[in-house]
Amino acid sequence: MTTPRSPFTQDPLAADDPRFVVRHPGVLEIERLFPSPVTADKGSVAIEGGVSIVGGPGMGKTSLLAQLAAKLDRDRQLTTATVTFPQLRDYASEEGFYPFVGQLVTRIRDALLASPRLHDPLLAPVAGALQAAPSWDGPAPETMTPRGFERFIGPLAQAAQRTPGVCLLFDDVDPVTTAPWRGPFISALRFVFQASTGITPIYALWTLFGDESLPGSNYFRNVTRPVFLEPLAEDQEGARQALIASLDVQREDTRRALAHLWGGHPLLLQQGLSALDEALVTPESRANLTPEGIDAALGPARVDAQLALVRSLLDRSMGLPAALRELAQSPVPFNKLPRGLVASGFVDRTDDGLSCLPPRVGAAL
Repeated sequence: MTTPRSPFTQDPLAADDPRFVVRHPGVLEIERLFPSPVTADKGSVAIEGGVSIVGGPGMGKTSLLAQLAAKLDRDRQLTTATVTFPQLRDYASEEGFYPFVGQLVTRIRDALLASPRLHDPLLAPVAGALQAAPSWDGPAPETMTPRGFERFIGPLAQAAQRTPGVCLLFDDVDPVTTAPWRGPFISALRFVFQASTGITPIYALWTLFGDESLPGSNYFRNVTRPVFLEPLAEDQEGARQALIASLDVQREDTRRALAHLWGGHPLLLQQGLSALDEALVTPESRANLTPEGIDAALGPARVDAQLALVRSLLDRSMGLPAALRELAQSPVPFNKLPRGLVASGFVDRTDDGLSCLPPRVGAAL
């Protein structure tokens, strides 16, 4: 007998997971950036400079990439490959730059070679471009300079122009913010991909988008097309209410209280609802739950765990706690907030359209 799958999860969701909730902006908005597959010639689907998916920690960037890859493959027949960046601890020194670039090239090649679409005869040019091993030009085996990176991507992009196109999805670029070679690396990305008309890079990132301070290296802010994620919508048709409905809580005032307790931050909402799902063991406890009884039902340990999660996420966003405290003192119309602040996921809106902090976020601060 199999255990029923919980409707709540804090893990990234695969493309076919029914628990994925549609969000706006999201997959549809990103797909619309690509020219129509009906009118576009082959190879002209690339978006110059690429796309940046900007959202705070826990805002669902990894799950969104999985959904996006499946949709671009299905609707656009693009060859998609999701590439995770190497662990920075192995490349944190000045000498780590060339090995890091070499490892990234290896991961790009391996991810593309693993794509089932490469067996399609239509993709023969891309498959052919990937057959030869990369030409390592760094100071040691399997290391590469930015020029070597360009020599690897260039022929691949030219081959992709004779196909519907290639899309590389880079998950979590942010760790390079602490690398001493951050500036040269971002400059290399910009140089290589801005001219690669057969390939569209899509980057999931948060701190890097607002942290490019080196002249000539502001690739993500000034060159890519940014898509700023927003908290899950709270209206009756929105994703927030759809998740809360899984609890079978009967009182409308309780459902509204739950919708505002964690705001629309996907990870906070999932953790909070999962804890409540575990705590409410009988249909009667769900039916009779009041707004005032939510914390009592959770218990001190679960509430403390939620506050700890908020703090751990805030610790990964320099400057954000101070901005949130200022906003708590001086609310503004939600639609006037900077897009980056909204994309943190930690700001909600009141019924009259003003910004506010979800109670859990305010308590953690």
